[in-house]
Amino acid sequence: MKIKFLIALFMVCTILLLLNCEKTTQDELTEDIVANDTVANDTVINDTVINDTVVNDTATKDTTSNDSVTVDIVVPTTIAADMSVYFIGNSLTASLTLDRLHRLFEQRGADLQFGSHLSGAKTLQDHFNYKQYMADNPNANWGWWETNIPQDDTFEPASDSYKSMHNPDNSDREPKYGGFYDKAMANYIWNAIVLQPYAASLNDDIDAATQFINFSTCDTFYIYTSWPALQSDYLDYAERWDREYTDPNSNNNNASRSYYDQLISKLKEDHPTKQIKIIPAGEVLYEIDKMIKEGTLPGIKELAERDRELLPGLDRYDTSVEEDLALGVYGTLYADDVHLNPSPHKVGTLGIFISGSTMFSALSGTNPAGMSAADYGLDDVNDAALIKAVQETIWGVVSKTINGTD
Repeated sequence: MKIKFLIALFMVCTILLLLNCEKTTQDELTEDIVANDTVANDTVINDTVINDTVVNDTATKDTTSNDSVTVDIVVPTTIAADMSVYFIGNSLTASLTLDRLHRLFEQRGADLQFGSHLSGAKTLQDHFNYKQYMADNPNANWGWWETNIPQDDTFEPASDSYKSMHNPDNSDREPKYGGFYDKAMANYIWNAIVLQPYAASLNDDIDAATQFINFSTCDTFYIYTSWPALQSDYLDYAERWDREYTDPNSNNNNASRSYYDQLISKLKEDHPTKQIKIIPAGEVLYEIDKMIKEGTLPGIKELAERDRELLPGLDRYDTSVEEDLALGVYGTLYADDVHLNPSPHKVGTLGIFISGSTMFSALSGTNPAGMSAADYGLDDVNDAALIKAVQETIWGVVSKTINGTD
């Protein structure tokens, strides 16, 4: 009997012990779930890097009623690394206002270090042979512009650091990166080099781009596709951009989709160890042009009524806003025959916001959605629909070039 009693007592104690362990385990598990849920919510709101700028999540919980409130949480997108980029081009590159491009990268937490080799209305061949060109043309002028003012751990660009070779005293800042391309490429490492063709034949641009590619140790080159100049007898952007380029020795129709497709294809073929990429500004303007003409670009008419200076094309013709909109980008974005902001090409406009955001998106490989346009003069609140539509259009074009589907 005594043994049976002891066995029964042992079994009861074991059962009680197991029940207690199960309760403790459940309590600890509940605490872990609550703790992990809190950490997860904090991480989603504060730290997670995603491509979409808005996600849905439970932001607050009512602990007395167990009800939850779901709100839209804005999640900023960041860029994984800083970039150093060297630009070679004319006023279509300079008018991007590279200091604003620098600040676009800042919005995504990245530092864009840039250098540039600039001269108005010059071809790529002119740029490569700039010393000889200046010897033959004493009045010719080249300048450099770069991030060269040290501030803490980064560098801010100077708006007055465009320094002329003929007038070296027009800036008190010495070049951080050597200034012109021959020194900058030989003495510094660049993540990418941007080449802007202009007013040359396909064969000449292939030769000039090849000279730059062979001169530099950089592995990544971007072709910045400019856009068709406005001509009085051709007031249709889409018609100009859609034209076929057929004569590789002619500079006619060289600002067209066909021309740039052939240029990039040939450079890729000739330089298989290099990355040859595109900054598709001309194609983005093609899409924007269609939207303006079709009346599907939201907010542009309201912008015309509120701040005409951001649409310099409105003042080119003695026409109504409706007639200007019917001309697409020619009647709204063009400040003259080709520039998207008026001389001296330093102010922000809707066109410069489009070209600058396209440059940013192509170089960074990221969607510009949700970024502020205030630096370009646009109102992030009143122009929200317009800005959103432009950014969506830019990413729609750029993402195709990144994914190789265009």
